Amino acid sequence: MTTMRTALALGNPVVDSFERYRGACLDAADQLDTLRRFNTLYWGGRLTEEQFNEVNLDPLVDHDQQVRRLLVLHVWFGTLTETINYWWRVYAGEYAASWYDDDLQHSRVRLRLHDRACSYKPGITPVFLDLTYGWDPTRRRTLKWARKQARAESLNLAGTEVMSALALHPQLLKAQDGRRLPYCNLPGIRVSAPHRTDGQSHALNIFWCPTQRMVHLFARPLRFTESEWSAPVLI
Repeated sequence: MTTMRTALALGNPVVDSFERYRGACLDAADQLDTLRRFNTLYWGGRLTEEQFNEVNLDPLVDHDQQVRRLLVLHVWFGTLTETINYWWRVYAGEYAASWYDDDLQHSRVRLRLHDRACSYKPGITPVFLDLTYGWDPTRRRTLKWARKQARAESLNLAGTEVMSALALHPQLLKAQDGRRLPYCNLPGIRVSAPHRTDGQSHALNIFWCPTQRMVHLFARPLRFTESEWSAPVLI
């Protein structure tokens, strides 16, 4: 993990310890309560009481929540597509008019996990994320570069875990501006869209649009260069 001293030594005055966002990070108990609400409102009771009871909060109580080591109670629904769709129900319900790229619902689109991404047994799994990995607001980088860097550091890429994180932490979602807190790619999900004319590989992205007060979930080419986006990883 890059310390503030190292970041400054590298000539990056923007990246800091993200202390200002600590208050936006929920503890595990609050996340579990939020999941119960989501389960009732958006998931039709898909999660059982047994699955809720399987979550052991005791070892998580003293975790120091921060955006570079964010504890998230991630819910996996059995398949990648199901997990994306069930989490999207939350965003669509919490934020009216949120936009799921129509192009992603094309019959020829294929979504699959990257070989450095994780799947889980259905239910709730505590995971730890670095939401800022690969981000440098002073440099334009590609998601392809970030994936290569994560592989070199033996890190697993986050995918639907990011959807869980931002749904459970709405203040973090709305604080993302690409300057003090990056927007998030979903590097652990591969997107195959052969019907698109650009002929490039794609990845999912998710962000909050403050002017429209809605969430966007869409796909962009891996070779797109950017300085406002991170490639979250599991730590």
